[in-house]
Amino acid sequence: GFNVHRPALRRPVDPSSLIELAHWMKKHAITAVHTHEFTSSVYGGLAAKLQNIPFIMTMHGGTAYARAFRRRLALAYAARASHSAVGVSVDTAAHLERAVWLPRGAVKVVPNGVPLQSGNREIARAELGLAPDEQLV
Repeated sequence: GFNVHRPALRRPVDPSSLIELAHWMKKHAITAVHTHEFTSSVYGGLAAKLQNIPFIMTMHGGTAYARAFRRRLALAYAARASHSAVGVSVDTAAHLERAVWLPRGAVKVVPNGVPLQSGNREIARAELGLAPDEQLV
């Protein structure tokens, strides 16, 4: 297992949370950071940068960050400071690149989901100990 630390954001722009998180990372000898979406990418990514810790940011498709110029600037800095920026689809990656002025191809794509693989229904049900008419959810 691992411990999760969630600093409290007291207001939309909260430098004290950034500093608190950077100190927490140093205290716990954090060696890598992986953030998801806007807030954690900005605060977690910048705190990691302050401590010279590599970080990866992943965007899942939310686009609210693109509506406000200051949010685009913050995310643009985080993306450029990251070891890698990731989008969960080609569209998500392209949107992020356009919204925060990254060169085409700068955001790597790591698709969500599990590859579809065909199989034999009867064999799978037998392996799970399910009757042919038993419901599986």
